[in-house]
Amino acid sequence: GKTSTMVASALVGQARLAIGTPYVWGGVNVPGGVDCSGLIVWALRALGHNVPRHTASTFQANSTPGNPNVPGTLLFWGGSVGAGGAHHVAVASGNGMMVEAPKPGAYVRETGIWGSPTAGVYKFDNGGYIQPGLTTVLNKTGRPEPVFTSGQWDALQNRMSSSGSPATL
Repeated sequence: GKTSTMVASALVGQARLAIGTPYVWGGVNVPGGVDCSGLIVWALRALGHNVPRHTASTFQANSTPGNPNVPGTLLFWGGSVGAGGAHHVAVASGNGMMVEAPKPGAYVRETGIWGSPTAGVYKFDNGGYIQPGLTTVLNKTGRPEPVFTSGQWDALQNRMSSSGSPATL
């Protein structure tokens, strides 16, 4: 994937590009139309992640508990994180806001988080940025911390050695 250049909030930025797109049940096309889970699928695919067409429940079943205040976290209505059952999904965009494709007859919008959704982190690739306080490792830096797979480290080291820079990162 494009992990080495992506941060967790990239999903928010991509989803925001769909604002104004009509709600179309089963849709995954901007500007044609998206439904709530189609918005997530479209945004991830546009970011270079070849994810299958999921439902809100499938995204939820494949997520781990997250923080609704962190941009890029998925928000679910109904069901439970790790188990599924959700009937709606949106992307937290920060400051109590979210990007969603709300319902038929409406358009993708950024609005305040409503109701009492559960929050989940959907792992859509290998590697990326760990947000403070949201991972299996403790990040107390207050800033995103890069995490790389062994293949990504190899690529970085190869690039560094071919550029004449020090071999140690």
